[in-house]
Amino acid sequence: MREKLTPEERETIILTSDADDTFEIYTFDSGLTAALRYMSEIDPQHYRLRKESQDIGCVTFDVFRPCLGIELTTGTGIKECVRFRTLQVIPDGMDVSVENGSDG
Repeated sequence: MREKLTPEERETIILTSDADDTFEIYTFDSGLTAALRYMSEIDPQHYRLRKESQDIGCVTFDVFRPCLGIELTTGTGIKECVRFRTLQVIPDGMDVSVENGSDG
């Protein structure tokens, strides 16, 4: 039986350090979990399930650092969106592009 957690306890944590070449993603979010599972199936070299705790419903994945992009916005919409992404690895692992700019 799955333990019942409050919304405050069902968190997503992304950990890394300057010395790491991966992000550790710990999450209860079902949408993020589904996306990470899908990516680990098509690109297992860069997305790896580290741990799954079915009793509480969370997973931990290791994600190759260049595969994760983060978008920051002002909260007012598209024009203020800034993307920080050093590298985007294409699923076949052959093509790499660099992006660091602003939509606006």
